[in-house]
Amino acid sequence: MESPEITITRTVHAPRQGVWDMFTQAEHIQHWWGPNGFTNTISEMDVRVGGLWRYVMHGPAGADGSPGTDYTNWIRYAELEAPARMAYAHGGDDPEHAEFHAEVTLQDLGDSTTQVTLRLLLASAEQRAQLVEFGAVQGGEQTLARLDAYVSATPDAQCFAIGHSFQAPLAQVWQAWSESERFAQWWGPAGSAVEVKKMDFRSGGETHYAMVWPGVPPMWGKFVYGQIVPQQSIEFINSFSNEAGDITRAPFFDDWPLRVFNTVTFSEQAGQTTISLRGGPIQATEAERSRFAGHFDSMTQGFGGTFAQLEAYLLRKK
Repeated sequence: MESPEITITRTVHAPRQGVWDMFTQAEHIQHWWGPNGFTNTISEMDVRVGGLWRYVMHGPAGADGSPGTDYTNWIRYAELEAPARMAYAHGGDDPEHAEFHAEVTLQDLGDSTTQVTLRLLLASAEQRAQLVEFGAVQGGEQTLARLDAYVSATPDAQCFAIGHSFQAPLAQVWQAWSESERFAQWWGPAGSAVEVKKMDFRSGGETHYAMVWPGVPPMWGKFVYGQIVPQQSIEFINSFSNEAGDITRAPFFDDWPLRVFNTVTFSEQAGQTTISLRGGPIQATEAERSRFAGHFDSMTQGFGGTFAQLEAYLLRKK
């Protein structure tokens, strides 16, 4: 009788080689591996047959701000067939005992899409039931969703990047991004006012807001948050929307991407906080990607004005 297994499949909006790179390069996999809200610290990643990947997965912080649970993990690669398939053993605290074996296959679907299939090969029906109860299916689905969001925005040619430094402590800058009444004081183009209808600042949460100018209808937008690491980084998908929160086309171009995946990172040195924003279209057509890439200059100007408003707000709060 065949071993019981858990199988999770997702179509990822990126070429197969790019998806393979996401699985085999530490600088990428650390950003998406694991369920929503989890982060990773990688101590070793030796991608070759017999090689070892050792990492600690950090669970989300508690509602009271208490640290999340840390989970020790290791993976030993058994088979590597780039860029189509890998098989490995997966263990935890015991470095000599594999808890299960797994296989990842990547099928090229054409049109820059790849079908990713993750199979957990288990020892018994009882083990499968335990993992299902533990949330392995939902966790696997969330992991591949995070992969899709991350890899879709990864190619440098399609990504916009900008940075800014503020004469303010990190905690204060973080509050400006994470608290609705502060966020409304600076977000958006210069000259607009922002009204926040909803702000649920957590992994999987949403911010829904309107940008308002005198004498014209409001322009609605929304964020859907991915991974949030307190005072370190925020991932979010930014879209235009209507008042009900449904995603809509941009009012200025009918081929502007519907979804832009962004990562904002925060660092502090000597009381000065630097943020870096990097974003690119996801699940986009070639026309949408081309439109986005053609407007980096205007986005630099727009975000420059937005960050100038944040700088002015932070100075007022000193």
